[in-house]
Amino acid sequence: MSISLTKLSGIVHHKRKNVRKITLEELSGETNINKDTLSRIENGRFYPSIEQLNILMEALRFSLKDIEENPDEKKVFLAMMGSATTENERVNFDKMISMMLCLRKHDRLRKRQREEMTSC
Repeated sequence: MSISLTKLSGIVHHKRKNVRKITLEELSGETNINKDTLSRIENGRFYPSIEQLNILMEALRFSLKDIEENPDEKKVFLAMMGSATTENERVNFDKMISMMLCLRKHDRLRKRQREEMTSC
């Protein structure tokens, strides 16, 4: 799977400005992603890390399918710069990325839960 930087920048900008109606500063506060980094993502000049991408997908409610370069084409995830040579490698790589995103989300949920428990 390939990520389209053009689609990513467009969806992040649209969801932030037109759907959520928040500033870069507000999104930065929610996501702990630097405002300048968010600006570069919106301007199509920066590929976020897997962690940053997961955080943005959660905060702005979009999926990998929304930002795929070409949904019919089987390529590896650009952020990893890998080169899968067989169909089996591609399938397993996609599974690995999905698991990494799920684990990150799980970690963030556990952290929030701990914070809520300590504030009571």
